[in-house]
Amino acid sequence: MPRRAFTYSDPVLWPYNLASTIGTYLMVIGFLLYGWALVRSLRGGPDAPDDPWRAGTLEWSVPSSPPPYNHAKIPLVSSREPLRETERRIWRPERTRDVPARDRLWKEQLVVTMFDARPQSNAILADDSYVPFLLAVTMTIVSAALLVEIYLVALVVSVVSVPLVLRWLWPTREERELATAGATLGGADLPVFTTGTAALGWWAMALTIVALGVSLALAVFSYLYLVYAGPDVLPVRTPPLGRAMASVATALAAVAAAYWALRAIRRGDQGRLRLGLATTLVVGAASVGVLAVDVLSLGLAPRDNAYEAIFATLAWYQVVLAVVSLTAVAFVLVQAWLGFFNDRRHVAVENVALLWAFTAASAAITVGTLYVSPYLLPVASP
Repeated sequence: MPRRAFTYSDPVLWPYNLASTIGTYLMVIGFLLYGWALVRSLRGGPDAPDDPWRAGTLEWSVPSSPPPYNHAKIPLVSSREPLRETERRIWRPERTRDVPARDRLWKEQLVVTMFDARPQSNAILADDSYVPFLLAVTMTIVSAALLVEIYLVALVVSVVSVPLVLRWLWPTREERELATAGATLGGADLPVFTTGTAALGWWAMALTIVALGVSLALAVFSYLYLVYAGPDVLPVRTPPLGRAMASVATALAAVAAAYWALRAIRRGDQGRLRLGLATTLVVGAASVGVLAVDVLSLGLAPRDNAYEAIFATLAWYQVVLAVVSLTAVAFVLVQAWLGFFNDRRHVAVENVALLWAFTAASAAITVGTLYVSPYLLPVASP
């Protein structure tokens, strides 16, 4: 039975069109109400008290705006909503340790183990900064420019975002030393610099890799479905394997260099750290360069058919991922040359090693999908 082609004005689609129109108007009304409330609150009105909602949890026990130390004293609570207990038992934050005026007071958070809540480390939280807001603005502009295909604006604003990212991720001398850390946790003898699964930054990188892995899995699934299970028989390429396999081999070699650098800094060896990161950068650049040249030599035409489009998408996704990973390696290499890392403070080195390991694994999966699978599974000739 032939498929029916629907047009926008088809009566069958009227309920959908009506619902879509109503939803659009409701969204516009919601934005207008939000804007009106924002302007009204900025123009005047009383300031909100410390606990306007009469909540019972600890975050409402601090004044508004909260002090830098938030909860200066570790609270001892005995119920889910301690602020709803009798006045005699309500916990209120108190400063228990003075910090000289010349020293800096850090925003600190006690980190405990997951199952038995043993104190594990002292996490220093980020200070107030205008950079995240500016990055949100630039990324919004980039997204809007890409949607309307104004690529020059997207490129220019992306370049403007680079120094903002560098400023956000570049620690000051104070942030590298954290000399007065612990002043708001009763002077607890806990490590400030952590690595591995004890470090918040490590988990941030792990979650980033999970998100990248999901994107890769969806792209690989789309390719396999279109080529081997889709309704149409597509002309599939059987590209030469030489340069693609060389790219994977050099990417794996770069992983070895990255972990050699990580092992060196765990021992406090600054020289081998720099050498290992520099080797990772050079060998990784060779890997992505070989793959990019090979993809360009194939003469892909993504507008011709779905196969060409998904091949180009997967291949260039891998190239872009590798370039981003190399940028992170270069960033950490500069910090290594400036002496930012030691045997206690090197979670950034761990993160770039993890990121490049994922990049190499992604390269192997991508090459296996695009280059090797056509030799192993029956496909149509182009």
